[in-house]
Amino acid sequence: MLPAVWPGDKITVRRCPTDQLRPGQNALFHRDGKLTAHRILSLTSDGILTRGDSIDCLDPLVRPEEIVGRVESIRRDGRIVNLDRKLWQRAAAWMLRRSSLCMKATLYLARRLRTNWDMQPPQFSASPLASAE
Repeated sequence: MLPAVWPGDKITVRRCPTDQLRPGQNALFHRDGKLTAHRILSLTSDGILTRGDSIDCLDPLVRPEEIVGRVESIRRDGRIVNLDRKLWQRAAAWMLRRSSLCMKATLYLARRLRTNWDMQPPQFSASPLASAE
């Protein structure tokens, strides 16, 4: 689901009937023993058509009984991420769908940045109550 959902993100899902799902929303569904969160493209009488943002091909039709719920929020590094796709996210998804090299480079850079960020030593400031002797 890059660029909307990144490895390490936590998603919150709310159960809802399939008639409350809309195109453009992200849905979590259960298939072949795995959970998958993909964007809804359309709803038909036979099921729900979904696709991952950075995947070029469509998912097989999702049956209503496979739907777990709608993705309500994404938490990344302790903050909530807006679920509305911005122009740069749509452009990035288009590029990631068409280039496996871009996908690999993006994941590599994100992993390196996250690792470097996590390894930074904590910053301490002097307490106003501390006295120098």
